[in-house]
Amino acid sequence: RQDKPLMLQWEMIASVRFGLSIACDVMHSHVSQSGDRVLNERNQRAVRRLFENVKSLFGVFDGVTRWPLLFIPKYLYRRHGLDTVLAITQSREFQWVLPDELRSNQEEVVPDRFLVCGEAYHRIREAAGRAILSGNINQ
Repeated sequence: RQDKPLMLQWEMIASVRFGLSIACDVMHSHVSQSGDRVLNERNQRAVRRLFENVKSLFGVFDGVTRWPLLFIPKYLYRRHGLDTVLAITQSREFQWVLPDELRSNQEEVVPDRFLVCGEAYHRIREAAGRAILSGNINQ
């Protein structure tokens, strides 16, 4: 918006990003092993209020920009890894934070983290796949 000074706009963006990052860290703690701890009633109310505020933020930005909705999976991936993003996609409690593209893709996908090893690994993997499918392990 042009009616607010640029520094104020930057401060508002930074505040929104900070709030979303806190919400992401709380989501991570809920889907990870550390989420097993029991929250007292006051903390449960605070967590509910945090998520309600994130939902209302999505409503404010709906139709204007998708960056708050895309910020969450990106942040979770960069800060906590792919396992956390996959756990969030499988959690009924946090389906609302996912963009439609992630929500609709619910089949179990096991990422091959060794693809970064290069062409040699790719050839070995392809040969193993052909041997398994053909039933001939002597290839």
